[in-house]
Amino acid sequence: MSDQTSEANPDGATRRRSLVLRALVAGPVAIVCLWLVVVTGVAGNQRSRNPAIAYQIWPVDARASAMLGSERLLAAPKPDVAAAARELALTAFQRDPTVLAVYNVLGMAADIGGDRPAAERIFNYAHRLSRRDLATELWLIEANVARNDVNGALTHFDAAMSTSRRGWETLSPILLAALDDPELVTPIARLASRGRWWSFAFQHLVATQAPSLPSATRFFMQLDAMGVRPNESSTQSLAFRLVNAHMPDRAAALDALTTGGNAEAGIRDGGFEQQQGLVPFRWQFLENDKVAAERIARSDKQSDIALNFSVERGMSNAIMRQLVALAPGDHTLSVEGFAEEGGANWALSWVVSCENTKALVAAMPWPISTGDWAVHKARFTVPTGCPFQWITLIADSERNAGRLIGWVDTVAVMPTR
Repeated sequence: MSDQTSEANPDGATRRRSLVLRALVAGPVAIVCLWLVVVTGVAGNQRSRNPAIAYQIWPVDARASAMLGSERLLAAPKPDVAAAARELALTAFQRDPTVLAVYNVLGMAADIGGDRPAAERIFNYAHRLSRRDLATELWLIEANVARNDVNGALTHFDAAMSTSRRGWETLSPILLAALDDPELVTPIARLASRGRWWSFAFQHLVATQAPSLPSATRFFMQLDAMGVRPNESSTQSLAFRLVNAHMPDRAAALDALTTGGNAEAGIRDGGFEQQQGLVPFRWQFLENDKVAAERIARSDKQSDIALNFSVERGMSNAIMRQLVALAPGDHTLSVEGFAEEGGANWALSWVVSCENTKALVAAMPWPISTGDWAVHKARFTVPTGCPFQWITLIADSERNAGRLIGWVDTVAVMPTR
């Protein structure tokens, strides 16, 4: 349907493309406003605080002339004012052609005067002189957006963000918002794959603040496809957001990036050796003021690691959980463990529930041994329409129960033969 529409109305695709690109900067007006902020935000000497006074004191100072031109242009961006500002900038140019403010004034004066090609030539020349001038890069971003050149615009995003912390602070929110458009995900991922100093910070921004979770997921998938290993703390943050938004399939795709796609189909990290992967596809310990959990060596097998947990008295406390993707059918849960203290007044159970519907699949009592390590097994059936399941260890206490200290090891789920 969309192909037929494009053939019937070739201008429609062009207009849509233009809208896609303008997502980069929220429109050229935004870039002009940013340009004004950058230029007027320069401080630290008399020229920037009051260019008119500086010019009166030392009229042969090229920078003072250029800054005075900027001040007048910003106060009233009109053609007659632009012409006067241009004369000041030309005077400054004759005295010192390396002053970047000169090119800002000349370029903006040409733009305001309606000579866009001349303005672009001036700003491109300023860019060749230095990639560190944020005002220059902002104008060139808008110019590339205006002619629907994504790569050109992103080149100047790169220059502005890579050479100036202020450029990063100014433009990273715009780049983040642009990820909302699916057509911009791959070009932005390509930009982030260049290994700039801001790359990890941008990954964190995408993981924690991107408005579109599918686009954020695709951004990290694209990074990986380009040979750049995504930052695991960022993918972990995004995985939590995806699971909370009931998008476990996308979270599982991110998890596969950290495991190389070699994760176990059932319970992972059943022996608590901290296998690779993202939480909650490996154990998520639900610690709070009543529950504590720690991986330590077993007292009977110092070479083996197990989970030691403690629970204070309460009506019901979840100790840990894991998100799995078991196929429909019969399965057997096997767990080894024992209660070191307080087991008599506690009831423990392994609860399986569907992630999508929250429907209870099984609540299997765990008659934890109070003497020594023992293995207990229980069967349950995963229904159809339940692609992901939560497996949770829950402890319930009687009113007179004291603290429970227990051990868990070798947790496994296997299809029942």
